[in-house]
Amino acid sequence: MKPVYHMVSKTVPVKGKPVEWSTIRGFMQNNFIKQVVELKADDIPEKVKTYVLSEFLNTPEFDIDLITKASSAAGALASWAKSQLSYADILTKVTPMR
Repeated sequence: MKPVYHMVSKTVPVKGKPVEWSTIRGFMQNNFIKQVVELKADDIPEKVKTYVLSEFLNTPEFDIDLITKASSAAGALASWAKSQLSYADILTKVTPMR
């Protein structure tokens, strides 16, 4: 479960403080699925992309295979998050060429 905790704890901003599992569960019970479904890659600010990539996706702990072994739902979410950020990065590069 540690890979899942790592993945989710990085997605819940709590003013730089360590995140407890109870906080994560509370966050996920509050319209979490709706927020995931409604996320638009082109609305992700550059500062957020940079933060998530450096503090989350580009860390050794972020291993989609390990996350999936711990929880298939969390693995799918991790894969989706990585895809959304990759797409947002592509949009940032392509938009000036339009």
